[in-house]
Amino acid sequence: MLQTDAPTTHGSSGGPILNLDGQVVGITTLGVPSTEGPSFLSEPEITIAVSSNTVKKVVDDLIKHGTYKHPWIGINVFDIDPTIAQVMDLSEAFGVGILNVTQGGPAYSAGIKSTANAPYAILKVDGNLVRKKSDLVNSIDNKKPGDSVVLTIRDNNGIWKDFIVKLGQMPEEVVPSSLPQRFGLLGPNAAYTCSVWFGVITSPGQ
Repeated sequence: MLQTDAPTTHGSSGGPILNLDGQVVGITTLGVPSTEGPSFLSEPEITIAVSSNTVKKVVDDLIKHGTYKHPWIGINVFDIDPTIAQVMDLSEAFGVGILNVTQGGPAYSAGIKSTANAPYAILKVDGNLVRKKSDLVNSIDNKKPGDSVVLTIRDNNGIWKDFIVKLGQMPEEVVPSSLPQRFGLLGPNAAYTCSVWFGVITSPGQ
């Protein structure tokens, strides 16, 4: 996402954000109004836009099919903080824990059987280190349904394994419809409430 203070007005959503060379760098998504007065009377002081790099990834599908096919891995995840790392007997706090796996989903079909009582930890995706949920989200977001990823996982017995996961298409019933629910892995906060991001689901405020 991009943030700009370039002047916009109500109804600008869907319009382009241009740089000084006239190149489209983003698509206007949300205006944040002044804190003074009713929001519907205030013009946005800050505008949030989807970056053009993100738009490029979905535009072909939108033109051909009228919708974007979200890549889906079918796991609920959480960041591993120092306390959780100690409980999971990890040498340092990095990676993401798998809270549970959607039965019949891509990760489940690949043999990943993590549960809340005996969580696995994802430490790498395609050989790249995963330090937090956003690393995993970005890796999945760069793929399409049908692509495969290699997840390097430490199971609850401390054994490292590589799992080849063929990504599926996110089922319609879980396709997010609002801005905070953009991507698709699931991750709980301390109360195990959650919000959705693109091909993986992440927790709010983290």
